[in-house]
Amino acid sequence: METQILHADRMSAMGILVAGIAHEINNPMTYCVAGAEAARGLAGRLIETSSTTHDVGELRNEVAVCMGQASEALSDALDGASRATQLVRDLLVFARTGSAETSTVDVRSAVEASLRIVRQPLRHVARLKLALGDAQAVRGSESSLVQVFVNLLINAVQAITERPSGNDEITIALRQAEGEVIVEVSDTGPGI
Repeated sequence: METQILHADRMSAMGILVAGIAHEINNPMTYCVAGAEAARGLAGRLIETSSTTHDVGELRNEVAVCMGQASEALSDALDGASRATQLVRDLLVFARTGSAETSTVDVRSAVEASLRIVRQPLRHVARLKLALGDAQAVRGSESSLVQVFVNLLINAVQAITERPSGNDEITIALRQAEGEVIVEVSDTGPGI
């Protein structure tokens, strides 16, 4: 029975995580599609204008306007693609959990990667307070650190979701102290 409860709890956490990730990927992809459609529409507008307008000055003005708008649309699309690419990179780091690969790890980057992964479910249950100070790099497994931070954050989200107060917070603090890097995750949930 205990094993089944743990499995159900893990599946619940996975469902929260997957729903959040799907939402986080969908948003930047919407920017990509909208930007590409806008650029395509502007290209069509230029083609039509060039075939119907014989006034060079008017055509030049239309080209300048369309190019400016197309540049903005493509910039938005690139921003969306960049956000989606970063999330996929974070997920790949997260998915490598269990590998014995150790290296020099920037703990702040691992914390930030975990926040990008769980941003959506977290956003709906609590305010996030960050106190990310500078800390030296550590020797370890980046994917394992990201896994730990994601698990702690999902745990905090679940604790708050069970008994929300409306003033809930999840706090993550990172600091250097006496040769150690300390990361603290706390929440206003009811606790164990």
